[in-house]
Amino acid sequence: MTRNAEDLRGIEQIGSPEDVVRAPTSAFVARFLSDATLVDGVAADGTFTSGSLTLEAEGSGPGTLAILPTDIDIVPGSAGDTGEVSGTVTSSLFGRDASDVLVHCDDVDFRCSTRGPRPEVGETVGLSVRRSFFYPH
Repeated sequence: MTRNAEDLRGIEQIGSPEDVVRAPTSAFVARFLSDATLVDGVAADGTFTSGSLTLEAEGSGPGTLAILPTDIDIVPGSAGDTGEVSGTVTSSLFGRDASDVLVHCDDVDFRCSTRGPRPEVGETVGLSVRRSFFYPH
């Protein structure tokens, strides 16, 4: 049996494959197509907050922040700069084009697609979010 987005919720977004993957119009599309990390919280003045997690993001009010795995850079060691958070690697799987890495930070599992050296499970790393999508509730 095959399931697709239409089976679950109706048509969510129409566009070229490139447009739909690079600019999802909903948190559902971001997670369904790109396995984005979704975080619920509040955005104000260029900052998104969810519990103790703070990230740079455009938007206002309560909503969901979607971060695509390809829009997160893994940096060695703990976070230091604005826009960075730190966490512990919980999974690190080799991939032909990029490795799939899960980093647990403040009760959120960030899925990262990374090239180059792959961090090891248990290692503390910093995450730098290059781009995110805010979807107001």
